[in-house]
Amino acid sequence: MPKPEEFLDRIAEAQVEAVMEADEAELREIVASHGDDFDQIGARMLARTREMLQRNAEDNRRNAIKRLQEFEQQDASRRRRLPNDPTKRRLLLDAVMAAHAAIPGSLTVAYRQGQGLSDEDVLGLLEDLDDLGLLADDRNVD
Repeated sequence: MPKPEEFLDRIAEAQVEAVMEADEAELREIVASHGDDFDQIGARMLARTREMLQRNAEDNRRNAIKRLQEFEQQDASRRRRLPNDPTKRRLLLDAVMAAHAAIPGSLTVAYRQGQGLSDEDVLGLLEDLDDLGLLADDRNVD
């Protein structure tokens, strides 16, 4: 036997389906028989829907800005923790790779083939290692 909430949900769904399938003239008659104005009800529903959509858009915008700010703070924090000097970054990468035998294979392969790694590649590898939690928090060597 369905729970009371499920039963009420089914009734509500059936009512929505009945309204959606009903002819507009039939709906106008039903609304008029209750002493209401069909067009006024429609206008109120449209206004409420617009308000709801506007609130949702504003909430989504605020949430997106908040997530972007959080990301920027995390990224800035990470960059402050990594050495600014490319030579020191390479030394840090060498030290981390030597210290962690369990580093994922794709990073290890990239490092081992890294004779020609650019400074940006080294920074990217260090950021990946940081994302994996393999860099100590007190490692800024500048």
